Formats: sequence, C-alpha cells, structure tokens
Amino acid sequence: MSLYTKANVAKPPMPWHCLRHSFCTGLADAGVQINIIKELAGHASITTTLRYMHTNSEARCNAIRMAFGRQVGDKPTPKREKLPNQLKLKSNSKRPQRDSKTPHINL
Repeated sequence: MSLYTKANVAKPPMPWHCLRHSFCTGLADAGVQINIIKELAGHASITTTLRYMHTNSEARCNAIRMAFGRQVGDKPTPKREKLPNQLKLKSNSKRPQRDSKTPHINL
C-alpha cells in the first residue's frame, strides 16, 4: 500500500520530492560546487547530496571535453603546420622600434 493511499490523498502528477532531485541535478549541471549544493539543499552530508544529483552521458562527455578539450573516444588532433600569416616576426626583422622617449598610447 502506497503512502498516498494510507494518507487517503490523491497522488500528485509529480511528487514534491522530485523537485529536490531536479534542484540538485540542475545546480550540478550548471557547474555549482558540490559543497554549495549541499548547503542549498540543507543536507548534513555530501553523501546525501550525491543521492540527489544525477548525471547523463552528455554531462559526462562535457566534463571530459572541458578537462581535455576533446570528445570521449576522439583521437588527439594531429599538429598542423603554421600558415605564413601565423608565423611570428623574427627579432632581426625590419619592424620599427619605438623610441623610449616617445610616449606609448594603447588604443
């Protein structure tokens, strides 16, 4: 016999308790630190908070991408050669040098 039957009340379409799961999961998905989620949820222990946080495969892949800059299972991209416009000027280039007495203005 369910709790709602025992209490003689109609079961809501979405129990209020689901909001705790949505709240903790939403905060985690937004990148909020777990100790902050624990405090906001009013939990005494991070272990309890972990029960309310759920991840999906997309969130796990995004975590790997953020940490390593690529998709899970992707091979590292090969180094590509620099194009001529990406090459740095050499120190002996004909670039005009600023006179130390002339004030420099950043625009």
